[in-house]
Amino acid sequence: MTDGPRIALCHEWITTRGGSERVAVEICRALDIEDVYVFTADPVLARRLFPSQHIIMTRPGRLGWVRRHWAFALPVMPFGWRRFDLSGYDIVITNAHSCANSVKTHPDTVRLSMCHTPMRYAWWPASEIRRLPLPLRVIWPLGAAVFRRLDRGWSRRVHAYYGNSRFSAERVSECYGVEAGVIHPPIDLDFWRPDPSVERGDYFLIAGRLVAYKEVILALLAANLAGERLIVAGDGPQLADLRQAAGPTVEFEVAPTDERLRELYQGAIALVQPGVEEFGMTMIEAAACGTPGLAFGKGGACETIVDGVTGLLYPEMTPRRLAIEMSRFDPYDYDTADIVEHADRFSTAEFHQKVRDAAARAVLAHSGSSRRSEWAEALLAMKTQSNRPPTDVPTTRTDPRIR
Repeated sequence: MTDGPRIALCHEWITTRGGSERVAVEICRALDIEDVYVFTADPVLARRLFPSQHIIMTRPGRLGWVRRHWAFALPVMPFGWRRFDLSGYDIVITNAHSCANSVKTHPDTVRLSMCHTPMRYAWWPASEIRRLPLPLRVIWPLGAAVFRRLDRGWSRRVHAYYGNSRFSAERVSECYGVEAGVIHPPIDLDFWRPDPSVERGDYFLIAGRLVAYKEVILALLAANLAGERLIVAGDGPQLADLRQAAGPTVEFEVAPTDERLRELYQGAIALVQPGVEEFGMTMIEAAACGTPGLAFGKGGACETIVDGVTGLLYPEMTPRRLAIEMSRFDPYDYDTADIVEHADRFSTAEFHQKVRDAAARAVLAHSGSSRRSEWAEALLAMKTQSNRPPTDVPTTRTDPRIR
């Protein structure tokens, strides 16, 4: 964009393809962003997700062991971010759930934060402490207090916050004392869609990253109690522990392709969400495929499920209660057309337009440039760049666009 503001995106890290990475990709497409700053990145994955962007890593993030064990580097992440020179950008957007908001910018730079959640390690450490290395766990009560104080300070650098759900926006307000808007994550409705030729199967499904706060263990225990078939589709640090807890009716599909995941969505009785998610993109992907949801009724599930219409929200986060609901859940109680219509609210096109609107409003409200009106018009007039990111982009670990 030659006539508009120069924009950079700060994304926490690129070590897996999760929901925040997909949001980052679509922010770049919406605003034609060329420069993406990260703490660390797997070069092959980074190039597949961001084939047209320059990926700039922190100095410690270039070390191979940091990419593989980024949690060890948590105490030094703010120092890595603060060494970036972002003084040449008119707008900086942080796609944040950890330390990205610690980045320094020019005083005249307009800053927006797409905040998936305030840092869980600081604000809700019990849900994440098992992911920390043992030496850090011992001192983490003190570390969490320090990071809460730092995180509040970083929040004052941001001009406009947007949560990925009402629940996330409320957490931003609670932790930082600021108001936050809501921009729901983008769902590729051209890819995630029903297939009338696929028959409804006999299994419940869990999909996504296998990390502690998602409470996948509760679904496994519920399936064991109810004797219901459950497929766990995903990968993550809890995989080995979950395999040990699985009963005979539980199966695993590790790191399925998107095509395979779509098939699993289309054939499932329901997608199960046993924990508290800030949003939960998999629930909308499943809905776009015509599959109802079964979720604990707190957090983002209250927005991704219309209770009694597109699925069921249950009130107790226990294996026993989930087992009862699984035993009596009937997918034919929910109309496929209603489920898909609900998913249509979360389109990629809608996300792109809301991101452009947010950027334009922030420029008009906070930029000191004489060109702010011109920039706002340019942002609103932008067109989405390219199509769905390819998964077969040839790359090497010495790609010059990754540094």
